[in-house]
Amino acid sequence: MRRLALVLTASTAALIGTASAGIGVDASVSTAGLSGNVHFDVMPMVTLRGGINYLEYEAEDIEFDGVEYDTDLDFTQFGLYADLHPLPILRSFTITAGYVFGEREFEAIATPLEDTQIGDVTFTPEQFGSLIGNGSLGDSGFYGGLGFDSTTRGFIPISFVLRAGVIVSDSPEFSLRSEGGLADTDPTLRAQLDEEIAREVANINDEIEDFKFYPVISFGIGIGF
Repeated sequence: MRRLALVLTASTAALIGTASAGIGVDASVSTAGLSGNVHFDVMPMVTLRGGINYLEYEAEDIEFDGVEYDTDLDFTQFGLYADLHPLPILRSFTITAGYVFGEREFEAIATPLEDTQIGDVTFTPEQFGSLIGNGSLGDSGFYGGLGFDSTTRGFIPISFVLRAGVIVSDSPEFSLRSEGGLADTDPTLRAQLDEEIAREVANINDEIEDFKFYPVISFGIGIGF
C-alpha cells in the first residue's frame, strides 16, 4: 500500500511538473476557422502565444444590396497574443490582448436570370452578364477577449480551452465588375453600367462596414509540456 501511495504521489508530481513547465500548444475550432497556438510563460501571470487561423468556406445566395451572390471565403491569419492570468485561485481565467495579420479575402459571383437593379438603374441579364466581386475584411487588426486556458498552468497536461473576443480591423473593402454581357462590346452601355456599379459598390461597402468588428469564439484542447 505504501509503495502504491509513493507511485501515485510520484505520478501526480510528474503530471503537475509537466503541466507547469511553461510551454504548451493548443488546437481549436472557432468562428475564424481552425486554429493552433504555441504558448510560452514569461511571467508568473503572463503567457505569450503565437498562432495561426485558417478558414475556407463556400456559401450560396448571400445577399448584398438586393443581389444574391455565391461566395468563397478564404481566411489565413497569424496572431501574436499576451494572456494575462490575473486570478491566482482561478489560474485558467485569461484576459487577452493581441494583434492579427494575414488575409481575410472573399469572392462573390452573381449571374441573375432576371432583370436586376444595379445602383439606381435596372439592367437585363444580357446587358451585364455576370457580376464578379472581390473583397477584404481587413488584413490586420487588434484582438481583445476573455477566456479559460490552463494549457501551461493546469494540474494535468491536458486542458480545455475556451475563448471569446473580437478582432477590430480596417474597414472592409469590396470591388465589383461585370463580365460576359452586351456592355463588353457597347462603350455607351459600359459607361452607364460602370457608373451604376460604382454606386452599387458604395452601397455594399456601407452594408459590410460592421464586419470591421469580427467576433471570435473558439473551443479546443491544450497540452502542456
